[in-house]
Amino acid sequence: MATAALEDTGVRDGAFDQAGLGPWVVAPGANWAVGSGSGGASGTGQNWLKTNTGSNASSWFAQDIATAAVPGRPYTGSIFLRSLTGGNISVAVVIWALGGPHPTEVGQTLATVGPSWQEFKTELDVTSPGHVELRFQVYVSTPGQTLGAAFATLPDVARD
Repeated sequence: MATAALEDTGVRDGAFDQAGLGPWVVAPGANWAVGSGSGGASGTGQNWLKTNTGSNASSWFAQDIATAAVPGRPYTGSIFLRSLTGGNISVAVVIWALGGPHPTEVGQTLATVGPSWQEFKTELDVTSPGHVELRFQVYVSTPGQTLGAAFATLPDVARD
């Protein structure tokens, strides 16, 4: 019998080190780029995602993780965010449990992002069996501001 292994992070490329977006998806019409250097997370020189709503009123970026979500297990996602343009940015940090015979489940945290890097977390307590995917997603609902994102994690996600 095969066993599932737990990984440090369910999201892949949470540090945005791959070329382009790697496994991440950005809303159609949103602007994005990967930055690096001293303006990055805590000035470490690490990479970070820069995104804004483009011509839309809102946008998002996300990653889907194929996994059998376990009922009764809390999943906690975290990500470091900051406003790269200095103004406050309204966001929702969300985890979705998708697929399977039961309705979609969601956990979300609404927050306001300021000009300093700050960690934001959200939690989903899965209640129904059969979900085949978790989605880690950040919604951006403030036009005209650019959001920086780095160090995304969704620990303890089992992969077959």
